[in-house]
Amino acid sequence: MNSAPSCPPLSLKVEDLDQNDSSDPCSPAKLSAQYGVVVQTAAQSLRHVWRTASRHHAPRRYRAYARLLSSMLEIECIAVFSGCFPGGWHQETESSGRACGFFRAEVNAVLELDHETEADSAYKQLGLPSVDVEKLARHPCYTASPQVRSIDIMEHLTLRSMAVALGSNMFQGTDSQVVPLWVPAFGAHPAHSPSCDDSELLWWYNAPALPRLPSLLQKGWAINLGAGDGSCGYDLAREDGRDKDLYKADDPANCLLQEGFAGIMFEGAETKLAKLKEEFERRPDVVLVLGHTDPDEVVAHVAAFRHRLPPVEAELLKVDFDNCDCCFVEALLQSGIRPRHLHVEVSCFIPPPLVFRPTSFDESIGDSMLELGVEYGLRGHMMHCSLSAYAELLEPFGYKLVLTSNAETREYLNTDLRAL
Repeated sequence: MNSAPSCPPLSLKVEDLDQNDSSDPCSPAKLSAQYGVVVQTAAQSLRHVWRTASRHHAPRRYRAYARLLSSMLEIECIAVFSGCFPGGWHQETESSGRACGFFRAEVNAVLELDHETEADSAYKQLGLPSVDVEKLARHPCYTASPQVRSIDIMEHLTLRSMAVALGSNMFQGTDSQVVPLWVPAFGAHPAHSPSCDDSELLWWYNAPALPRLPSLLQKGWAINLGAGDGSCGYDLAREDGRDKDLYKADDPANCLLQEGFAGIMFEGAETKLAKLKEEFERRPDVVLVLGHTDPDEVVAHVAAFRHRLPPVEAELLKVDFDNCDCCFVEALLQSGIRPRHLHVEVSCFIPPPLVFRPTSFDESIGDSMLELGVEYGLRGHMMHCSLSAYAELLEPFGYKLVLTSNAETREYLNTDLRAL
């Protein structure tokens, strides 16, 4: 058990809640009502962050924001009970200093991550002003002697909005219909709870979703066309090893397989094969198809793999061959495959409503991204399908665009399967 002081600093007994003395700022009923609002707001924020983290593998960002939100709850609690601590100003000052120390460290952590990724530009697109340390000068935690008596300042509220903003487009008011893909591994500071440690705190948020978590109870399967080296954060264009976050390219299919999903993986780049085999070759529920392939061969391999599985649709089809990717998507859909989600790249140079797609898969191209120069006859150019071409292809199959991850990456949801 953690013996550190925590907030709320006193017990609110049920029989005390009827004693509502409007003239007493420390009446149990008044404190309970105010603290209830704080807890409800914090719970909604943490649930939204948890749900977003369960869909996108950006562990450093969501862990940092979860810890920030837990410290914000502690600070808001101290503000509610200010002047009512049983140990007087000494206890309140001690609690304020400890909570503010956590808060400042966590603000620095999340601002660094947001600066490292493209989150700042995403905030601007959502009409949300990002926060920097200079804007927090009025926050009570940034004064010479931190004493939390009020936190009703815009920068504090904006930090909460920043935590949940990047998932706002994902759920669109229907997050109960979105199935989590894994359990995010984040918690809060143990000092914020007298009985829970870092690994236990916040696990109650999992409870409503546990029966619907494929990674725990009903692991599905995925198809990865262009698996790279098999890593979750694989990024062909940059390969910088940084946390890709919600607005950076990663490989969601590899993430699912690392979480225990079955799957079939295709990769043709010889430089990636050794690491890919090291990661997955010993998995009996994963099939590796190595070397270059075409749409008809992919359909045959996927059909053979699917025959081994229970009659359930794939959770995800991810395509990143950079060679008429929509040709592979079309071939699989026409064969009867109906993955719940599609993760594809589009040509960022051809805006809607222009429909463009290569006439066919070009087997003479090894890697279009490496064959763009004149020495290759420019044959690597224009091998991606446009956004409108995907819309034209996918809408008849019941797919809807639900997420734009960056200039090139799009995620589609099969609306017929959304509520399953």
